[in-house]
Amino acid sequence: MVGDQWPIVGPGHTRIFNCQGIRSRRYGLEDSYTVLLNVVLLFVVLFYVYPLKFVFTMLMGQLTGTQMHAGLSEHEASVLMRIYGAGFAAVFLLVSLMYAHAYKLRRELDLNPVEGLETRVSMQENAILAMAGLISFAIASEIPRGRAGCIWRWDHS
Repeated sequence: MVGDQWPIVGPGHTRIFNCQGIRSRRYGLEDSYTVLLNVVLLFVVLFYVYPLKFVFTMLMGQLTGTQMHAGLSEHEASVLMRIYGAGFAAVFLLVSLMYAHAYKLRRELDLNPVEGLETRVSMQENAILAMAGLISFAIASEIPRGRAGCIWRWDHS
C-alpha cells in the first residue's frame, strides 16, 4: 500500500485533513453547501489516494535509477500523472471553496479582522495549490510520452 511512501506522501494528506479539522473548529459550518463540498472532497481524496501510490513508485524509481513499475507503460504513466494532477487540483480547489464560503459568511460567523484575513489567506493558499495541480496536469498532457513526471531530469535518454 502507501506505507513505504508515507514519509513522502503523508505530509500532504496530513495537511488536507488538518485543514479540514481547523475549518470545522473555526467556523462550525454545517449548511448544505459545506456538506456537499465535504462529500465531494471525501470522494476525490479516495479516488486520488490510490493513483498516488503508483505516482510515487514511478517517481522514486526514476530518482533512484531503478526501473519503472513493471506493469506501467509510458502512456499509462502519462495518464497517471494527469489523474494525479487533476486530483491534486480538485482537492485544493474544494478546500479553497470551503474557505471562500466561510469568508463570504464572515459577518454571520462574527469573524474579527484577523480571522477574516486568516480565512482569506487560507483560501488563496489553497487556490495556488490547486493551480499547481492544473499546471501539473497541463505539463503531463503536453510532455512527450514517457517524460511525464520526470521533467526535472536533465538527461532525456
